Amino acid sequence: MSASGRGAGGFLGTRPGLAVGALVCCLLWGSAVPGVSLGYGLFGIGSGDAGGQMLFAGVRFFLAGACILAFRWAQAGVPPLLDRAGAHSAAKLCLTWTVGQYTCYYLGLAHATGVSASLIQGLEVFVALVVGACVFHTEALTGRKVAGSLAGVAGLALFNWGGAMGFSLSGEGLLALATVFAAVASVLASRYSRESDPVLLAGWQFVMGGAALAALGWALGGRLPPTGAGAWAVLAWLVAVSAVAYTVWSVLLASHPVSSVVAYSFTLPLFGVVISLLTLGDQGHPLGAAALASIAVVCLGIWLVETPAKGRR
Repeated sequence: MSASGRGAGGFLGTRPGLAVGALVCCLLWGSAVPGVSLGYGLFGIGSGDAGGQMLFAGVRFFLAGACILAFRWAQAGVPPLLDRAGAHSAAKLCLTWTVGQYTCYYLGLAHATGVSASLIQGLEVFVALVVGACVFHTEALTGRKVAGSLAGVAGLALFNWGGAMGFSLSGEGLLALATVFAAVASVLASRYSRESDPVLLAGWQFVMGGAALAALGWALGGRLPPTGAGAWAVLAWLVAVSAVAYTVWSVLLASHPVSSVVAYSFTLPLFGVVISLLTLGDQGHPLGAAALASIAVVCLGIWLVETPAKGRR
């Protein structure tokens, strides 16, 4: 697949493939929230260790990109190279998707709970819709999509009812900014994947962005002294999450409207909160009737955004 347009992607290019692929991606990304928190502890990275946080992110994403490119090379039988236009596109994605988003994300996560981090990520859906419609003019800001986005946000608010979600610029503020970078990157990835292989774009932007983050982290004095085999196991899992999820997500963005893909991001906070509670313990967010009701509202929001009005597509 040297180039991809709408309708490409095999099974992932179908509507059932969109649902399956997007939900798998969100489940994987949901596991990354507590995974990063666990990784910080296992590598001895404190909340004030910006260098260590950046180095950890850089190593993770560089290895993820290398895995994606190695897979593409083995699959296609030719070196996974981009032409000049593709390289420029990958560089722009690198600045938004990896460097911009994850600089804010990793620094913010060190000052926020896994619960609040997962919930704020759900705002990406609404931001991507607004950015696509008002900035890049790739989306129609229909009443149905706006209603679906608002329903999703309402579902997340209901999910957090009574939960321990505070706000600080160094924590939740940076996480919110990370969602803006992620939304812009999703729109750009959709555009660039029409001319270049979305898998190669994902791989190269990770390699470039990971190298930049790692260099920045090392320059800031970051080091990664592991405390045992568990540290490497967590890092390996995070590498696999990035390699698999971003490859699938890139193909989905190349095959479907951005709003239809990112609508499933409303499920990411649900996965993230549940996995955070199971792995990190109760952070003040007990699950109960409100959580079940919120899941129903989130599903309604996804249906409104992803399903076109009758007679339209």
